[in-house]
Amino acid sequence: MTKKRAANQPHTRTFIFVPERKMSETILEFGAPVLEPLGPVPELEEARRAIEFAINAWKRLGTGSVPREFHRV
Repeated sequence: MTKKRAANQPHTRTFIFVPERKMSETILEFGAPVLEPLGPVPELEEARRAIEFAINAWKRLGTGSVPREFHRV
């Protein structure tokens, strides 16, 4: 909402969503099925590729780039 419009409507409120946990925790949880087969101490490059895959999958699900029938996460 613009400042001018907000001035015309003094009883409006702006709500901000504050996540309850860090994005890194969410990505690691989302990517767990890809990370688990790598073992407890994976090679750095393998772990990076797995996390990058999880992040890209997360982004595609969020932007609607994946057909609806594949949204079974």
